[in-house]
Amino acid sequence: MMKKVFFISLFLGFALVSCNSDPEENIGEQPNQPNQTEESVKNDDQKEEMEELESLILTRAQMNQVSVSNDFAFRLAQATMQSNTSEVLSPLSVSYVVGMLANGVSEKTLGEVTAAMGMDNMTLSEINDYFELMLKDLPRLDLSSELLQSNAIFVNRDYSLLDDYVNTVGKTYSADFTSLDFRLDSSVDYINLWASDHTKGMIDEVVNFLNPAAVAYGLNAVYFKGSWVDKFDVNNTKDEAFGKGGKQVPMMHLEAQLKYASNEYCQLLQMPYGNGAFQMTVLLPNEGISTTELMGMMNDKQFNNMLYGLSRCKTDVKIPRFETSCKLGLNDALKKIGLSSLYSPEERYDKMSMEKLVLEKVAQTARIRVDEEGSEAAAVTHWEATSSGKEQEVKNAVFHANRPFIYLISEKDHGIILFVGHYEGE
Repeated sequence: MMKKVFFISLFLGFALVSCNSDPEENIGEQPNQPNQTEESVKNDDQKEEMEELESLILTRAQMNQVSVSNDFAFRLAQATMQSNTSEVLSPLSVSYVVGMLANGVSEKTLGEVTAAMGMDNMTLSEINDYFELMLKDLPRLDLSSELLQSNAIFVNRDYSLLDDYVNTVGKTYSADFTSLDFRLDSSVDYINLWASDHTKGMIDEVVNFLNPAAVAYGLNAVYFKGSWVDKFDVNNTKDEAFGKGGKQVPMMHLEAQLKYASNEYCQLLQMPYGNGAFQMTVLLPNEGISTTELMGMMNDKQFNNMLYGLSRCKTDVKIPRFETSCKLGLNDALKKIGLSSLYSPEERYDKMSMEKLVLEKVAQTARIRVDEEGSEAAAVTHWEATSSGKEQEVKNAVFHANRPFIYLISEKDHGIILFVGHYEGE
């Protein structure tokens, strides 16, 4: 059986981008295109003003929410995963989108949504406070890395959203609201340029057509860039065989003291970025176990149990230099993990709009690049609504990711998952 490596990327801190103190909608003439230079300057200025945090300060309820959010991340990855095809997903981005939608639904649907996400012991206000904290403080954990998180809702100029919804989502999720004419091609360009600006150009297209009957499109963007603490020497990168088929891929090589573990299912390796607040965890399935099978075993408890076995080893590391891009329709996956009520024709979204709304789709475009210097990853999730361990003595280890694997990028202290993916060698 081909052995696959599945990468789960967990991004915790993303610098806030395009935050308006006034969440009111920009109503009136068709807005000018977002200015990429202005956005870049604004991002840099915000980063300079931030003070680095040593760690996130979470309440007991928020620590529990991290655990259930990671369970959600694994269930979503399991629902979207396809064999023999490399994928990358940001469950954090999807969570922000679900959070914004949850503020517009009925009490009945809200109860079903929070139960499906494992947050049924929390009020909507507490859930909003948690996401507001993630948006505010995650970027501050490592100022040597870059983490951007942005939200926006684009409203058909023929409709409007309720003031309470605009104010709550504008404040809690730092969301920009913009009125557009969905009949114009320039509106497609405007939304795609917003996505590009808020992912540093990694995601330059999320829509190629706007439904003129749609009431609103909501977007979340997540961007991460981090440099390895232990960088690979590009001169040591050589083409080597990968996987059962022996396809030649550029294989990076490094010897360093890194946290390593092995168990009956896989080998694990953690590679930190920047000041160590963020890290990539690579799960290399043992022979005879596929990435699909390994991912199917995973939940927050199982993952943390695996992490308890980590110890610092002098490790001989081989891992491919790679890039993965994908577009995922998430309707079926979200329904599969218990969020079908968001799509129910009985759900009117009457806390969002006076119109009777129907959620037509949720989709994500994601991309990751891993090389000798570090990792860069981005995801844009959008929705469309229409009106109707203890360290041991240093030992030696060998970690050669020369077959498919799973990877995660996450925050170190609490394990918040931002991205999850798997690399199959193509």
